[in-house]
Amino acid sequence: MRIFIILAIVFSISTLTVGQSLTKKKLSEHDITIMVPSEFVEMIPEDIVQRLPSVRKPIAAYTDLQRTADLSVKISATQWGDNDLEIAQSFFKASIMDLFDKVEFLDEGIKEIKKKDFIFFEFESYVRGTDTSRGSRQYNYLMYYIKDRQTLVFSFKSPDRDMEKYQSRVQEIFATVKIGKF
Repeated sequence: MRIFIILAIVFSISTLTVGQSLTKKKLSEHDITIMVPSEFVEMIPEDIVQRLPSVRKPIAAYTDLQRTADLSVKISATQWGDNDLEIAQSFFKASIMDLFDKVEFLDEGIKEIKKKDFIFFEFESYVRGTDTSRGSRQYNYLMYYIKDRQTLVFSFKSPDRDMEKYQSRVQEIFATVKIGKF
């Protein structure tokens, strides 16, 4: 009986740590690195077109095996200068609020990661459904780095039901961001 209890404990601990490891990824020619959950895979082009619609293709996009949680990095041209963080933060916040029917900010601000300042927003979003589609709730974490009138946008989103699973992990992931030449 003791062996079964020990095996059950070992199995429980091992299943808790599955998917907890991170893999270092170097993103494009921009000398950007980020740790990505090892269970995430690169998005296929069809997923990028459908789930990350934009004029500009992301420089990197990953999804979990269920294709419900997404992590992406994009470059956006902007008029913001390196010293416009507070103004840009207000603008980005207003843009987020315009994208969704309801937004509840959990945290926001400017933080330093590896000697670089990032604007960040952690929030839950809600989009009402229509006659042909259901509404959706999502957990989101966005981080912006502004340099030379360009903005790097780091984005994570998952269904709201998975927020507890990802909340501390996303902060750990984004704390690994390292930007070389950009």
